[in-house]
Amino acid sequence: MNANQRLGNLTLKVLVTGGSGFFGQNLIKELSKSEHLQITCLSRYPQRNYLNVNWIQGDLKDNDLVANLGEKKFRKLYHLAWDGLPNRSNEFSELNLNNSIRLIENLVTKNDIELNLFGSCLEYGDLEGCVEDESIPDGMDAFAIAKIQLNQYVKSLGVPYRWYRPFFVYGFGQHKDALIPSLLRSLKGNKPINIRSLSSSYDFISINDVVKAIILSSNLNAIMGEINIGTGVLTTVGDIVSAFCKQFNLIFDMDFQRNPGLVSNSIKLKEITRWEPEFIGINGIVNYYDKKSELE
Repeated sequence: MNANQRLGNLTLKVLVTGGSGFFGQNLIKELSKSEHLQITCLSRYPQRNYLNVNWIQGDLKDNDLVANLGEKKFRKLYHLAWDGLPNRSNEFSELNLNNSIRLIENLVTKNDIELNLFGSCLEYGDLEGCVEDESIPDGMDAFAIAKIQLNQYVKSLGVPYRWYRPFFVYGFGQHKDALIPSLLRSLKGNKPINIRSLSSSYDFISINDVVKAIILSSNLNAIMGEINIGTGVLTTVGDIVSAFCKQFNLIFDMDFQRNPGLVSNSIKLKEITRWEPEFIGINGIVNYYDKKSELE
């Protein structure tokens, strides 16, 4: 039984933070298709793309705003806001940790609410090999520590929660300096490719597959706790560069190896929701951009 079914015909009040970001825009696009959700989105840069989404312009640093959100009787939170990215410095990590705790504390104290929160595979630090949902992260940089501490805080509250750990996400709307957008910009502009670590391998996953996993799981009480979202397949950066050079009819003659990396075994998603990623490995990455280009 999902949250909508528990409430019968009543509309479920949902709060989304960070709705104008890469993850947020894609998630809201799908959430807004439901007739059973009354969506409020908090952002410093409201998009106002959907008639059935109420946007609040604001910042989680605003104590009065956060306190007011606690009074609105939200039943579900999707917390994506994380200021400063891709900057993962001590300053931003501490700021975001404190902002997140204050928001969650206000909502949990005053509401019967379910939490859907966004961690990161970077919580695992330099770990290589396959990790499962219950694998214990031990990353040591400021960003990883802040996410781990937030996860531990949420666990201590005793409320229903999901802690999503997306792996290496790509897709349209991503930051322009991320791997694939910067590569495509160079290729389209006939500029030199300036990408380091061609031998590094990652579990790349499309934003479409991530959002589908979140929508499926957040409608089921049967899946809670920590949820890794990855394809289970490693792709080397050099293979991505080589594949897109081929798409542009360019010669790729850089040497690289295929180093080991971190890969997800997304057990909960596959066993409980029957989720399967659509875009897998290097072929999936190329097909994603081909398919999306046809739709643009």
